[in-house]
Amino acid sequence: MDRRTVLANLGAMSCFALPYQAKAQSLRKKVKITDVKVMIIRGTWDWNLIKIETDAGVHGIGEAYWGPGVKDMILKRFREQEDRHRNQLARYEQIVTAIEQEHPAPIKVQEPIFGDYATLQIGIQYERAYVDWCRWMVAQLEQATEDTGKEL
Repeated sequence: MDRRTVLANLGAMSCFALPYQAKAQSLRKKVKITDVKVMIIRGTWDWNLIKIETDAGVHGIGEAYWGPGVKDMILKRFREQEDRHRNQLARYEQIVTAIEQEHPAPIKVQEPIFGDYATLQIGIQYERAYVDWCRWMVAQLEQATEDTGKEL
Protein backbone atom coordinates (compact mmCIF):
# COMPACT_ATOMS: atom_id res chain seq x y z
CA MET A 1 0.00 0.00 0.00
CA ASP A 2 1.44 3.36 -0.96
CA ARG A 3 1.19 6.72 0.79
CA ARG A 4 -1.69 8.01 -1.32
CA THR A 5 -3.77 4.92 -0.63
CA VAL A 6 -3.15 5.27 3.09
CA LEU A 7 -4.08 8.95 3.06
CA ALA A 8 -7.20 8.25 1.00
CA ASN A 9 -8.24 5.51 3.41
CA LEU A 10 -7.72 7.81 6.37
CA GLY A 11 -9.96 10.42 4.82
CA ALA A 12 -7.13 12.87 4.31
CA MET A 13 -8.32 13.55 0.79
CA SER A 14 -10.90 16.17 1.55
CA CYS A 15 -13.49 17.72 -0.77
CA PHE A 16 -10.94 20.47 -1.28
CA ALA A 17 -8.44 18.09 -2.91
CA LEU A 18 -10.87 16.26 -5.20
CA PRO A 19 -10.94 18.82 -8.06
CA TYR A 20 -7.14 18.94 -8.06
CA GLN A 21 -6.90 15.18 -7.96
CA ALA A 22 -9.07 14.95 -11.09
CA LYS A 23 -6.89 17.53 -12.90
CA ALA A 24 -3.74 15.71 -11.86
CA GLN A 25 -5.09 12.39 -13.12
CA SER A 26 -5.49 13.75 -16.63
CA LEU A 27 -1.81 14.76 -16.62
CA ARG A 28 -0.57 11.43 -15.29
CA LYS A 29 2.46 10.20 -17.24
CA LYS A 30 2.27 13.30 -19.48
CA VAL A 31 3.97 15.83 -17.21
CA LYS A 32 7.74 16.22 -17.03
CA ILE A 33 9.64 17.83 -14.17
CA THR A 34 11.41 20.90 -15.53
CA ASP A 35 13.02 22.31 -12.41
CA VAL A 36 13.67 21.56 -8.75
CA LYS A 37 14.38 24.54 -6.53
CA VAL A 38 15.65 24.48 -2.96
CA MET A 39 14.79 27.27 -0.57
CA ILE A 40 16.15 27.63 2.95
CA ILE A 41 14.17 29.81 5.32
CA ARG A 42 16.16 30.82 8.36
CA GLY A 43 14.33 31.13 11.64
CA THR A 44 14.43 29.33 14.96
CA TRP A 45 15.84 26.54 12.80
CA ASP A 46 16.34 26.14 9.08
CA TRP A 47 13.31 25.14 7.02
CA ASN A 48 14.33 23.37 3.84
CA LEU A 49 11.65 23.74 1.19
CA ILE A 50 11.71 22.04 -2.19
CA LYS A 51 9.71 23.35 -5.12
CA ILE A 52 9.17 21.05 -8.08
CA GLU A 53 8.03 22.67 -11.34
CA THR A 54 6.65 20.92 -14.41
CA ASP A 55 6.22 21.66 -18.10
CA ALA A 56 2.42 21.77 -17.57
CA GLY A 57 2.65 24.66 -15.11
CA VAL A 58 1.85 22.36 -12.17
CA HIS A 59 4.14 22.79 -9.18
CA GLY A 60 4.42 21.57 -5.65
CA ILE A 61 6.24 22.65 -2.53
CA GLY A 62 7.31 20.30 0.22
CA GLU A 63 9.53 20.30 3.26
CA ALA A 64 12.78 18.38 3.31
CA TYR A 65 15.04 17.41 6.16
CA TRP A 66 18.79 17.48 5.77
CA GLY A 67 20.40 15.65 8.61
CA PRO A 68 22.85 12.92 9.48
CA GLY A 69 22.85 10.09 6.98
CA VAL A 70 21.48 12.09 4.06
CA LYS A 71 24.84 12.14 2.27
CA ASP A 72 25.08 8.36 2.65
CA MET A 73 21.61 7.92 1.16
CA ILE A 74 22.48 10.16 -1.78
CA LEU A 75 25.78 8.37 -2.37
CA LYS A 76 24.00 5.02 -2.21
CA ARG A 77 21.51 6.20 -4.82
CA PHE A 78 24.25 7.39 -7.20
CA ARG A 79 26.11 4.10 -6.76
CA GLU A 80 22.91 2.14 -7.45
CA GLN A 81 22.33 4.18 -10.60
CA GLU A 82 25.94 3.61 -11.65
CA ASP A 83 25.50 -0.17 -11.22
CA ARG A 84 22.21 -0.16 -13.12
CA HIS A 85 23.68 1.75 -16.06
CA ARG A 86 26.87 -0.34 -16.02
CA ASN A 87 24.72 -3.47 -16.30
CA GLN A 88 22.73 -1.96 -19.18
CA LEU A 89 25.99 -0.99 -20.86
CA ALA A 90 27.21 -4.59 -20.59
CA ARG A 91 23.96 -5.86 -22.17
CA TYR A 92 24.26 -3.43 -25.07
CA GLU A 93 27.91 -4.37 -25.61
CA GLN A 94 27.01 -8.09 -25.66
CA ILE A 95 24.38 -7.48 -28.33
CA VAL A 96 26.82 -5.41 -30.41
CA THR A 97 29.43 -8.16 -30.13
CA ALA A 98 26.87 -10.72 -31.33
CA ILE A 99 25.88 -8.49 -34.27
CA GLU A 100 29.51 -7.90 -35.23
CA GLN A 101 30.25 -11.64 -35.12
CA GLU A 102 27.23 -12.37 -37.31
CA HIS A 103 27.79 -9.55 -39.84
CA PRO A 104 31.13 -8.64 -41.41
CA ALA A 105 32.52 -5.23 -40.51
CA PRO A 106 31.85 -2.52 -41.38
CA ILE A 107 28.08 -2.78 -41.20
CA LYS A 108 26.70 -0.72 -44.06
CA VAL A 109 23.74 1.63 -43.91
CA GLN A 110 21.92 -0.48 -46.53
CA GLU A 111 21.93 -3.59 -44.32
CA PRO A 112 18.70 -4.32 -42.41
CA ILE A 113 20.59 -4.70 -39.11
CA PHE A 114 22.13 -1.22 -39.41
CA GLY A 115 19.24 0.54 -37.59
CA ASP A 116 19.58 -1.75 -34.56
CA TYR A 117 23.35 -1.42 -34.66
CA ALA A 118 23.22 2.39 -34.82
CA THR A 119 20.69 2.55 -31.98
CA LEU A 120 22.89 0.32 -29.83
CA GLN A 121 25.87 2.59 -30.51
CA ILE A 122 24.08 5.66 -29.13
CA GLY A 123 22.80 3.54 -26.24
CA ILE A 124 26.37 2.53 -25.41
CA GLN A 125 27.54 6.15 -25.53
CA TYR A 126 24.66 7.22 -23.27
CA GLU A 127 25.28 4.46 -20.71
CA ARG A 128 29.01 5.20 -20.61
CA ALA A 129 28.33 8.90 -20.07
CA TYR A 130 25.79 8.15 -17.31
CA VAL A 131 28.21 5.80 -15.52
CA ASP A 132 30.95 8.45 -15.74
CA TRP A 133 28.58 11.13 -14.43
CA CYS A 134 27.54 8.99 -11.45
CA ARG A 135 31.19 8.39 -10.58
CA TRP A 136 31.89 12.11 -10.90
CA MET A 137 28.94 12.98 -8.63
CA VAL A 138 30.09 10.52 -5.96
CA ALA A 139 33.58 12.04 -6.09
CA GLN A 140 32.16 15.58 -5.84
CA LEU A 141 30.01 14.74 -2.83
CA GLU A 142 32.83 12.94 -1.06
CA GLN A 143 35.25 15.79 -1.79
CA ALA A 144 32.79 18.41 -0.52
CA THR A 145 32.60 16.57 2.81
CA GLU A 146 36.39 16.37 3.04
CA ASP A 147 36.82 20.05 2.16
CA THR A 148 34.33 21.33 4.73
CA GLY A 149 35.00 18.71 7.40
CA LYS A 150 31.28 18.26 7.95
CA GLU A 151 28.35 16.43 6.47
CA LEU A 152 26.56 18.06 3.55
